Amino acid sequence: MPAQRVRQPGVCAVRHNLLHPIKEFLKSSQGSYAESPAEGGLSLQAVIALPAQSHTPPAHRQPCCCMFAPACQPAPTHRAAGVPLLNRLSMASLAPSSERSLSEASLPNLVPALRHPHAGRMELLLLHYPFTFLFIAFLVLYQLNPAFRYFCKMTFCKLWLFTLSILVIMISIPRGRNVENMKFLRMSFLPLKYIFGLKIVVKGKENLRTKKPFVLVLNHQTSLDLMLMMEILPSRCVPIAKKEILYMGTFGLACLSGLIFIDRKKREESFTILTEVAHSLHKENFRVLIFPEGTRNSGGSMLPFKRGAFQLAVKAQVPIIPAVISSYCDFYNRKEKRFTPGKSIIQILPEVETLGLGPDDVPKLTEQVRDSMLTAYQGISGMTNGASH
Repeated sequence: MPAQRVRQPGVCAVRHNLLHPIKEFLKSSQGSYAESPAEGGLSLQAVIALPAQSHTPPAHRQPCCCMFAPACQPAPTHRAAGVPLLNRLSMASLAPSSERSLSEASLPNLVPALRHPHAGRMELLLLHYPFTFLFIAFLVLYQLNPAFRYFCKMTFCKLWLFTLSILVIMISIPRGRNVENMKFLRMSFLPLKYIFGLKIVVKGKENLRTKKPFVLVLNHQTSLDLMLMMEILPSRCVPIAKKEILYMGTFGLACLSGLIFIDRKKREESFTILTEVAHSLHKENFRVLIFPEGTRNSGGSMLPFKRGAFQLAVKAQVPIIPAVISSYCDFYNRKEKRFTPGKSIIQILPEVETLGLGPDDVPKLTEQVRDSMLTAYQGISGMTNGASH
């Protein structure tokens, strides 16, 4: 008895499992689905063209009598109006070549891709390239907003100093408090002029080429004075600074390795410290740098000078060397939040002798030095502004 041919109902079962969830989705999302194009709806054959599931020639195929008979027929060659909705579905995942069923639980995972086809790509960009967008935004703000550029430069300057101060501290620990530690602190400032695009011109540098002790006095405008001060700071020279710098984190600790601190609120204590320094100038052969104005002044002139630096010079009988920094108004203004590349001039004046002078000569000496510095300040500031304009 010949063997009977067994029907293959798997084809209809697979297509039922594939098409039933899609039919339900179209009914709920579009509301225009119909069983056939004749009813004015969307034909599933036009949406998904399922590959042939059997390699049996058409003459030997068994007729299909299930309710999805239209779906079992060959797919039409044309596409309906609803194709753009589902043409992003992966046919490899919906209708594999082998006869296996697709569970309805896997179809809802495709719905977000149907509704938002580019959502996954955008999420990928945001997850993998967030710093790229932030960097572009930073560059745009840096170029277009002067205030933002000012804060970036000042923040960078502080981070630079606080970071390099750690290295200065580590190098200075074996030496303790020593005047030689100032050269390490000076080296940490020197690269900043290249980073910020500042051109510093020093005039009269030959006036500092002396091996004897002296008192170097410098006008004080802004915090940028520290950068320019390091440009002319001679060897074995110790700045005298306010005590508040000690509380500036790692930078204050680095300054502790070489600077001399005074408390401006305690005049007697400050005078005692300056007296000790005067006795040590010749004994230890070092120099002292002081800002005679006592505080910052960006008003385009100079404040009245304090007499401490001149009393120190008279007591120690050492010369005074005035140094003047030109105005920063061309490229730096704290109130306007402006900090651009620019040029600054430092004029070092000839030394002023104090040999034979006494305490009574200090007021006259103070005014004499201030007048010479003010004249030089107006001269080099005019040169700087004129060159820039």
